[in-house]
Amino acid sequence: MGSLIYRELYIARKFYITNILVVLLFILLCSLVRLSMLYGNLAVLDEESHGFINTITYYVFTYLVAYGAFSILDDPGVIQSDYRSNWRIFAYSLPVTPAKRVLVKYIIKLGAFCAAMLLSVINGCIVAAFAGRSFGTEQIFNFFLLVNFWLIVDVLRAPMMLRARSEKEFQVSGMAGYFIVIAAIMLPIMAKMTAIGAEVAMATEADDLDSDQQLTMLQERLMDFLKEIHDKVLVWMPLLTIVILAVGFFVCIQMLKRRES
Repeated sequence: MGSLIYRELYIARKFYITNILVVLLFILLCSLVRLSMLYGNLAVLDEESHGFINTITYYVFTYLVAYGAFSILDDPGVIQSDYRSNWRIFAYSLPVTPAKRVLVKYIIKLGAFCAAMLLSVINGCIVAAFAGRSFGTEQIFNFFLLVNFWLIVDVLRAPMMLRARSEKEFQVSGMAGYFIVIAAIMLPIMAKMTAIGAEVAMATEADDLDSDQQLTMLQERLMDFLKEIHDKVLVWMPLLTIVILAVGFFVCIQMLKRRES
């Protein structure tokens, strides 16, 4: 088990080191920008501009860094290397079950998740401190929301990539995972937003509102809809992470068993 974990980490070492360094450098950059807003060139902005930039940078610096940190969960390089070196064929001769091979990948994935969450929380605390905001459960739950996107993509991608019989199939499988997840998330949301737009159009026509009032009403309705979805699903995010990891683990095992049968 230890040798298999070492093998995977050795192959992916450049990916992990590079991504972690990029995240650390971005955390440093975000901190410097926030310091400039307090004591440097950005501190001389007028109150309205400063307030706008303060809000935007808080969310961008908090969640964009977290999104980048969780990208270390998404490394298809080991699987691609296995195809190029014909490792998967050689692996058939080893006394290693499909469950054990998948377990190795998920041990590494769990370690990457813990490292990414730690980096995200540290960065979130720094950004919140500079912005004079509190950092607590809601922000951490939002981090789980981000990581679940990566994990859901991985549930689809990893089995398809493991089952692929050529490098071309491998690459197609990798792209398909993203499109399927994005479509599954966005299509229902876009359908509901379109329905809200139609309802607002009918309401403004009946009340004889001008275009500015219609736009304001539409923005309020859309924001209420998105906030309602966010509040409903947020509390379930940590549990969903556990469920996705468990489902992905067993799906990968079944895919390997079917490929080897």
